[in-house]
Amino acid sequence: MSQRNPLPAIQPVIRPVLLSVVTLVITFSQVVTLVAGQRGSINRWHLAGTIHQLAAQHREQFQIPGMSVAIAQRGRIVYQQGFGYRNQEQRLPATVQTRYRLASISKSVTSVLVMLLVEQGRLDLDRELGGYLPGLSREHRAIRLAQLLSHQSGIRHYQPNDPDTLKFEYCHKAISFFQDDDLKFPPGEKFLYSTHAYTMLGAALEKATNKSFRQLVIDEITIKQNLPTLRPEDRSINDPLRATLYNNVATGDSPAGKPQKIRNMPVTADDISWKCPGGGLESTAPDLCRFALQLMNGSLLKDTNRQQLWTARKLKSGKVTNYGLGWVLGATNDHAYVAHSGSQLGAKSYLRIYPKEEIVVVILSNCRSHRPQDLGDTLSQKVLAQPYPTRRFLLRRR
Repeated sequence: MSQRNPLPAIQPVIRPVLLSVVTLVITFSQVVTLVAGQRGSINRWHLAGTIHQLAAQHREQFQIPGMSVAIAQRGRIVYQQGFGYRNQEQRLPATVQTRYRLASISKSVTSVLVMLLVEQGRLDLDRELGGYLPGLSREHRAIRLAQLLSHQSGIRHYQPNDPDTLKFEYCHKAISFFQDDDLKFPPGEKFLYSTHAYTMLGAALEKATNKSFRQLVIDEITIKQNLPTLRPEDRSINDPLRATLYNNVATGDSPAGKPQKIRNMPVTADDISWKCPGGGLESTAPDLCRFALQLMNGSLLKDTNRQQLWTARKLKSGKVTNYGLGWVLGATNDHAYVAHSGSQLGAKSYLRIYPKEEIVVVILSNCRSHRPQDLGDTLSQKVLAQPYPTRRFLLRRR
C-alpha cells in the first residue's frame, strides 16, 4: 500500500508551540480544582442533593471506578460533580477536571465542526465525496457529505481485522484499510451506523482545508471556543488528570439473587487516532456541557445551521430515521431532545440536550459496565419535573 502523502501541505498534527498555548490556557482552571478532592464542586442548585444521590447510586450499582456529571439549565452550569476515582489503585479522585474519552460523542462534535466549515464557505454538505477525494472508487465518490454524517453512506462499520495499535496522524491515511471495500448499499438507501464513515468525512475535511482533522478540532473548537479539554486524545502527552481506563472482570460465581462480583482492571489504552472524527476525542464533563450551551445559544452556529444538524434525515424511500447529522433525536414525554452516547475501551459517555427547555445533561465514565443513557434519562426527568428557580445559583469551589 502506497505511503505517499497526497496532501503534502497539510500542517503538522499538533505543533509544540500550540500545545504550549493550550496548556497555559487550562493551567488556571486546573489550579482551582486540583485541591478539591473527590467532592469537586459543591453548588446550591435546588436539585443538587437529588441528582447527587441518584448519580452516586448508579455508580455503586454498576461498580463504576470513576464518573463525572455536569448539568446545565437556562444558559449556565448548575451542577458538576466527580464520583469515585480516576485512578482506583492510587486512590486519585474523579473530579470535574477529570478527562474522559468521549467515544462516539465525538461524532456530534465533528458534525458541529463540519457546519462551522460550511458557514465559512469551505465545505458543501451536498457535494459528492469525489469533489474532495477524487482517488476513491466510483461508488465511493458518489457519496455526499451529508450521507456520511447521517450514516446513509453504505460504508461499513467495524470488523475484527480493523487496526487498534497503529497511529495515524491524518484521516486520509486512516481510510486506507477500508476505502476499497464494497459499499453495503447504494448511498441514501439505508441507515447503517458507521464510525468509518466519519473517518472518511475527516479525510474530506483535510482535503478541503489543507489541515489535519486533529488540527482542525484544536483550531476551531478547542481554542476558538475556549474549551481547553475538548480535544483529540493524544496519549503521547502526559496528562495527570486523564482518567485511567478500566475493564470490568467477573471474579467468580455469586450467590443466587446477589449481584455478580466485579473487579475493575486497568487496561492499556488502545490507539484511537484512526477514528478521531467518530471516536477519538476527550473532554471533561463541564467543557462538554459548555460546548452544548454554546451550540444552543447561537455563539457556535447560526440557528438555521444548527437546526440542520438536529433535523431527522430521510432515506431515498422517504422513510424518516431518528438520526440527524451527528445527533440522535428522541423525546421524554413531550420534551424533544438531541443526544449521543459513546462506548469504547475504558469509557462510556452520554450527552443529552433539550433545546426548548435549555437543559444539558453530561455523563462521562472510565469503564463500560453500565448504560449512562439510563442515568441520563433519570436525571433529565428530575430536572424537567421541577420549575427553574428565579434566583441565580452559583457554583462555589472547595
